[in-house]
This record gives sequence, structure tokens and C-alpha cells, in this order.
Amino acid sequence: QYRDKVSSTKTMIKEALPLLKMARKHHVPFIINDRLDVCLAIDADGIHLGQEDMPVNVARRILGQDKIIGLSCHGIPDIKKGQKEKVDYLGFGPVFKTATKPESKPKGLRAFKRACELSRFPVFGIGGITWDNLDKISCKGKIRIAVCRELCLAQDVTEQTRKLKEKI
Repeated sequence: QYRDKVSSTKTMIKEALPLLKMARKHHVPFIINDRLDVCLAIDADGIHLGQEDMPVNVARRILGQDKIIGLSCHGIPDIKKGQKEKVDYLGFGPVFKTATKPESKPKGLRAFKRACELSRFPVFGIGGITWDNLDKISCKGKIRIAVCRELCLAQDVTEQTRKLKEKI
């Protein structure tokens, strides 16, 4: 997932294109966060939308049925509302306190588990997930997580990714 909250469209396209190429080489879906214009410009595999972003039904109409659409959810009401959308997955969090969004109150493990139980879509836990707390996460079906700092701060991103995948 490519996430950039501040750069120009031109810069985002320039940065995202080599990442898309790398993702395709490894058969990994490449998702653009928030920006439908960038998603369309580079023909990314999909978009991840926040609660304040473009409505899912509009994005789906523009992107079509073959592209991936994810939606951020910050509580059980968002999860329930998300069940009515034409999404492919939901993100839920922050599960733990996170330095990426320090103003956000953690929802906790119980709420994440409940979100998984209520959802007909895959639910990704996000926010403050680290090597040290990963074993506390449980969800019906497969465990899905999104991590940022755990990988960005790793001395060896490839090795840390491998270790996280093994632990899951």
C-alpha cells in the first residue's frame, strides 16, 4: 500500500510507478491510499479509502468490479456500516496505541476480535502492531495485519517481514 498524505499528484505518480512494478514482479497487489486519481493514473490494483474519503460506491463505479477497494473502520459502528458496502476488505484500528497516529485512542483486542466476528469481509488489524504484541491478536479465519513502523524502523526489512509472516 502506498500512502502519502502530503505530496503532489505528480510526485505520487513518480514514486508509485516503480513500487507498482516491484509489486507486479512479485505478484503482490498494489493499493493506493486515498487517491483515486493516482490509482487510475498508474493502473494500481486498488484503493484504500478512509471514512472521510470518497464514498465507496463512487469509487467502485469508477474503478469497476475487478479492482480492490478497502475501507478503514475505527469502531464497531463503522464495521457494521461497512457490511453494506462493495468492498473487498476492511481495516480496523488502531488496535494498539500507535506513534503513527498518536491522537487516536486504541480500540483494543476485544473490539478487533468483535470486528472480525461481525464482518463478512476480511478484516485487517492496524495500529501499533509489533513483533512483541502480534501473538495477542486473534481473529476468525486468517489473521490479517497492516504494519508500518515495525518494518520502517527495522534494520533488515526483508528479515523482519519474514519473521512476522512466520509468527502469524
